[in-house]
Amino acid sequence: MHIATSKIVAYSTSAALVALLIARQIGEAQISNDYYQLIEWRIFYPGHFIRRGLRGTLVDWLSHVTTLPPDTLIRWSCTLAYAVLSVLFTVYIFRWLWDRSRSCIPILLLSPAGFFFYQNAVLSVERMDVFFLLLTVCHLELCVRSKDEKTYVALSTVIFATLGVAGVLSHEAFLLLCMPVNIMLSSWRLGRWDGRLFMIYAAPAAAACFCIFSHVSVMDIAILSRDLGVPVGSFEWYNGPIFLLAIPVTRQMEVVRAIFTADAVRPFLGTAILFGAIHFAVLQRPVSASKSADSAKGWTHPERLWRDLLWIPFLCTVPMYVVAADYGRWFAMVVATFTICCARLLQVTKPVKRSSTFWNLAAIVVFIFVPMPLSLRFPNSSPQLLSWTGAAILGRFFGPPRRPNLEGNPTGATRALRERKGTLSNAPGQKRDADLPRQPNRRIV
Repeated sequence: MHIATSKIVAYSTSAALVALLIARQIGEAQISNDYYQLIEWRIFYPGHFIRRGLRGTLVDWLSHVTTLPPDTLIRWSCTLAYAVLSVLFTVYIFRWLWDRSRSCIPILLLSPAGFFFYQNAVLSVERMDVFFLLLTVCHLELCVRSKDEKTYVALSTVIFATLGVAGVLSHEAFLLLCMPVNIMLSSWRLGRWDGRLFMIYAAPAAAACFCIFSHVSVMDIAILSRDLGVPVGSFEWYNGPIFLLAIPVTRQMEVVRAIFTADAVRPFLGTAILFGAIHFAVLQRPVSASKSADSAKGWTHPERLWRDLLWIPFLCTVPMYVVAADYGRWFAMVVATFTICCARLLQVTKPVKRSSTFWNLAAIVVFIFVPMPLSLRFPNSSPQLLSWTGAAILGRFFGPPRRPNLEGNPTGATRALRERKGTLSNAPGQKRDADLPRQPNRRIV
């Protein structure tokens, strides 16, 4: 009955998130302009290879096969991918935290610094990040479900030689956003670093090098602009993907530097740091009380979890902060991937201190309000509201401990009270409870 209840709540929550996603996608298409993302998806091969051209080529082919407009095909493909990912993430979180750390579920599920960033941030669902996360989830399931190393090596090589190469050819950011954490998972699954890792990741690594050193000519830009109906001149929102495709990395660094020094961006940078700290403050509670799940015993290393699956992948994404200004995406990608790995590979075995209901509700309200679409925000008041409320929540998580209130251990408080009473009642000259003679068990006939 308990397992059935958790499944009902988990799938009901997943359905609510998917419904919210669909409603948001429909509403956002009416109140905002996703022209930038659509143009990025439409970049194709102009008779020869260029980086990021695989997506547009596939979209054009599918559009001809299904007779659907390319924009509709792009929007609903991204929405479907994120809907599948929402269900998987919700089920993972509920399966991990339902029994002993239920109060952490809403905050981790709705945190804008993690997976819910893609639900709330403007036009982020139509990015390749969602597909990168799906590939990581697919690989994670293969790590857990493969019976032996031989089977794992064979299937993982096929996955990264096909889907991994497709991810790199769609966007070279796959190399830094998705590859590091998957390489660390493979090293865990194989138990050591050896030549099999090179065999698994040789194809996407070679494709990434090919993309990085490829050249996009002025003629290629002219062909893309003509066929997609985009005027190319100075950097504007309507020609951003094609403009950035042609300029060198040094010019991109100038754009990023200008954005980082803008006054309007600083509150949102502080916001990302603040909510990232809140996310990890909540996440460390169940992680510290967990051990390897039964399905992942023998090859996981909980003692190296933070280093291998969070800090190393984060350090690998540092170059992305220098050459591209989508810092929220890079950070959320690492945080969401780490949270998914924790939820799938761990199980809570110790009691977890429960946070106050008031602060849970406050966190949920703020987490939902802050990342609303820009067109629905109050432009001047949201950063201040965000900073003060977020700081209050963060202070509560790091504040002094309250009276013990243990989840998943209903007799813990009673046991602590009995021990305290026993200590106080054992005055000098009195016998302790353990020294008293035991009464024989009497059989009642």
